[in-house]
Amino acid sequence: VYGDNGYDSLNMFAETAIWCYGGDLGDFNTMQVKGIINGEGSIAGIEAYRKLFLCTPPGHGTAFYEENNNVYLSGLVPMVFNYTSTLPALTNKETNPYAENTGFFMTPPGKGPDGKTYQGTSLGGQGANIVKYSKNQDIAIEWLKWWCLDETQKLYSTYPGCFNGSYAIIEDPDFATASPLNQIAMDSCAILKDWWNVPEYAQTVRSFADTVGKYVIGGEGTAKEALDKVAEEWNQVFEEAGYYK
Repeated sequence: VYGDNGYDSLNMFAETAIWCYGGDLGDFNTMQVKGIINGEGSIAGIEAYRKLFLCTPPGHGTAFYEENNNVYLSGLVPMVFNYTSTLPALTNKETNPYAENTGFFMTPPGKGPDGKTYQGTSLGGQGANIVKYSKNQDIAIEWLKWWCLDETQKLYSTYPGCFNGSYAIIEDPDFATASPLNQIAMDSCAILKDWWNVPEYAQTVRSFADTVGKYVIGGEGTAKEALDKVAEEWNQVFEEAGYYK
């Protein structure tokens, strides 16, 4: 699992663990975070993250997607968590000595404190954004129109690990069998979730990575203490942004 907390890497696995144990980042409609990000399910997810991190090789505290692939390709671990777009190297016999015995699966479901089954996985990546004060909006919009064309998406999907969730791809029967990654990617679309989609995004990322990283990587304190602090810090960020007025 990811160890690096330099930006959003640790957060991406943390939120996945939180969702799979019945927790959440907060209420995206009301922006309330207290009692949710530090609720029982979220705490259970971060505790599971810490246990999994203890199974990683020495020095994995700075690891992101490339390092996760490398420890698998080196035979140091039998299983890794990663985004499908980073996994083509594991399907290739020239780069993966274990390619014939390598399989892929969706983020597995977990049980929350209430005994119910939960499943979610991190969206990751970055959407196409057109800056509202750009002098070249017309060009950017033309590019976006081209990017969304079915034929463009189908061509993009022919490259290993390239998948954009377009219906032109999802409904194409040839895509599902073109790579061992494709069906997994398509099935995962049903459980995709995302981080806070707000202008204060970077503040929420930094706050979480700093605080939760000390527990997951360094073993400092408890998961509850870390998430209690995150709840207080996020609440302050959103209050200063005016979301509670």
